Amino acid sequence: MGKKSINPILFVLGLALLAMGCQISEQLISFSLTEPPVTDRPHSTFVPPRERIQVDLEQILQVESYHTSKDQLGTLEIFVNGQPIRSEKTSGSKGTFPHNLASVAVLIEGQPVITNAIQSQQPIPAWTVSIQWVGHVPGTYDLSMVVTDQAGHPGEPIVQRIEVK
Repeated sequence: MGKKSINPILFVLGLALLAMGCQISEQLISFSLTEPPVTDRPHSTFVPPRERIQVDLEQILQVESYHTSKDQLGTLEIFVNGQPIRSEKTSGSKGTFPHNLASVAVLIEGQPVITNAIQSQQPIPAWTVSIQWVGHVPGTYDLSMVVTDQAGHPGEPIVQRIEVK
């Protein structure tokens, strides 16, 4: 085969690759049009993000988190090991996190709050939340938070593992 016979083969191969690329690109475009962008949902993060925190028994631990939304924030729910934290509002309810294992105090923008499902009192797009944690029993605890905007869209839950020794 001469040099001239290879060029048509390469040309056909190039056209085939181009056609496949266009099909893949078309599928990606149609997928992105059907899936809502992640940025439309509220976003939360622990500050600073850490895989786990180790703390001594009865030592006060301050955990900071930051929550934002392109729309106004609506509700923040706080859980320990999947159970809502005990508060005045949930006191006596079955299924709340046992207060004898750990004490959890919640402050939003420096002001203490008394419930695990915190409602926005005024329309704001961001919250700074502080948790003061005191472990009374050694063990591993997962502190999690889920923020929802006023339209009812929940963000991804964030989880901070706390090891009390």
